[in-house]
Formats: sequence, C-alpha cells, structure tokens
Amino acid sequence: NNAIAGTPLEGKSIEDILKGMDMNNMAVRNNGGGNIARWILSQLDRKIWSWGMARNGSRDHDPSSAFQGQMIALCDEQTGSDGETFSEGWKRLELGPLVGKRTWGGWVGIRGGKPFIDGGGSTQPEFTGWGADGKWLIEGPGVTPDVEVDQNVKHLLNGTDDQLDYAIKWCRDMIKKEPRKDVPMPPFPIKAATGPTQ
Repeated sequence: NNAIAGTPLEGKSIEDILKGMDMNNMAVRNNGGGNIARWILSQLDRKIWSWGMARNGSRDHDPSSAFQGQMIALCDEQTGSDGETFSEGWKRLELGPLVGKRTWGGWVGIRGGKPFIDGGGSTQPEFTGWGADGKWLIEGPGVTPDVEVDQNVKHLLNGTDDQLDYAIKWCRDMIKKEPRKDVPMPPFPIKAATGPTQ
C-alpha cells in the first residue's frame, strides 16, 4: 500500500495521524491491493467508552487511539483487492459514507510461490469471502459507494478533485451539524465518611 508514500504522513502510526483531527477523509482510490485494510478498519472502528483526567488536569479517553470525529471514505473504479476489502468493511462497519465510483470487482486474492523453471511464475485465485448475510462479497460487482460522485477529467486537469471536494464539504457540514465533543466531566464525588459518627 502506497497511499501515504511521499506525504508528510509517511512513517507515522495511525494513532499519530488521527490524534487531534476532527475529520478524517480516507481514500483508497487507485489502490490495487495489499494486506492492511483489516488492520486499518480495526483501528478506525474503535469506540470511545470512557474519559479520564490525571492529577495534573490533562484529559484523555479510552481507547486513547480512538478517533472521535466525522469520517468519510473515497473509492473509485481503480480500487481493487485490499482497497475493496477496505471499502466493503467501511460500509459494513458503518464508519461513515463511502463516496466515489463502484470499485472494479477484483477481490479474490492471489498468492505467489508457483515458480516456473524459466523464471516466470503462476498465480491463481485463492481467497474469497462472504458476509454475515450469507452472501458472497465483492468479486464481480465490486463495492457500490453510498454516494456516487464522478471524477470529471476536465476538472482534474484544472486541479479540482470533485470527489475530495465532496468529502471535505460533507465533513465540514457534519462538524457543524453534529459536532463530536468529549463528554463533560461530572462533579467531583463527595468522599465524606458514611459510617456512624460518635
């Protein structure tokens, strides 16, 4: 996966990337494969279940790496294999809207390791799967986004990314409409003696 190669995010952990953000645009456009989608989804699916404060007043939440803001993901016709795992998982986990174009439908995975004597090799489809509804996933039809947004080539050539612009606008609108804030700290408990007084 080269989605963040060459960007300021390269080499950072997902926890570092997500800290302090109030919106998260995940893009698996042009992602032809890999084997990391399950891990990324498991990180993004973390839900905050408690808030806390240290003696010095600093606050945190558990799990500390959980992202609390609005999330949206982008896919396109060149999203395949592990990019499709991510897209399907994103929808099934209901992490936010999936936007763009239907993925290419090439999900069944391959594995190398069948070398020919002349130095070539052979791969064949080996890995597939089905959902909790008992139906086969992805292969053939691909993953259909929740919101279809065409990528206008003329706009792209002029430096405008219609899909990314849609995602940023959606996040900004949702931050205003449904801001996600920390749960306020309750009053300190009264720790007075409760036994008999004599």
